[in-house]
Amino acid sequence: MTPESVLAKTPKGVEEIERRTYHLQSRLRQALIRIDGVKTLDEHFELAGDLADALFAQFEELEREGFVIDTTPVPTEPLEPEPVAETEPMTPPAPAAKAWPPTKPAAPAAPVRPAESDAETTQPVSAAVSAAASAAASAPVSFDSPVKFRLGDLLVDAMGPETGKLGTTLQSCRNREDLAKWVAYAFPRIQEAAGKDKAKTFYKSAKQLVG
Repeated sequence: MTPESVLAKTPKGVEEIERRTYHLQSRLRQALIRIDGVKTLDEHFELAGDLADALFAQFEELEREGFVIDTTPVPTEPLEPEPVAETEPMTPPAPAAKAWPPTKPAAPAAPVRPAESDAETTQPVSAAVSAAASAAASAPVSFDSPVKFRLGDLLVDAMGPETGKLGTTLQSCRNREDLAKWVAYAFPRIQEAAGKDKAKTFYKSAKQLVG
């Protein structure tokens, strides 16, 4: 279960509410009555206030006993970044054709300096265009935002410097939508590795960042 999970009563849970068939303890029955198939766990916890931790434990017990079920789809892992296609460098433009015939004129003439000057100017410009195109082709596509860096800090705060696959999948996120999916993906794994308290602290701060 995650803070965004939505719990619903199973047929066994409905039977207990209507007929008291399974004689649940009062505290579990009250927790079962709260389940409406609409509110998220986060919303239940806000309503419970200081009793949120106890309520979470009761929901877990009801789920183990088959009285409720998590109806939220399991979040999928963020997609791996697509490989950047390599493109060939831009071909420099061909020199402009001469405006006069290449045949030797009848009367001797002095060398035409403007033509040589044009050739000298064209060469460095073409080289610059080619270098810029090569750099653009080799540059990786990335999403480096303050939000992404802050999520990395929160992950380290929760799990320590060894973040493993969670750190790798965070780096593959390209936009805010990917980051939101990553937060939902990371929560249960942080809870399993570092405990409920650190996972809840991480989730609340991360949710405020990604919206």
